Amino acid sequence: MAAGTGLNALHLMQNHGLTNMEAMDISTGMMFEARRRELYRAYHVADANRPFPISQGNRMKLFSN
Repeated sequence: MAAGTGLNALHLMQNHGLTNMEAMDISTGMMFEARRRELYRAYHVADANRPFPISQGNRMKLFSN
């Protein structure tokens, strides 16, 4: 959530071995910056105050800083 530029994702990948992450941000500008780093497997421009469209049966862990 709030992917921003992808800096937190980079930290999680390098220091904790996390992979297979999806990005969500309300800002199309921030999502553009995150896409440039190619860190996520999927990108979603969405509002966290509204239902997030995920496939039924999928598990999701959220990280927000």
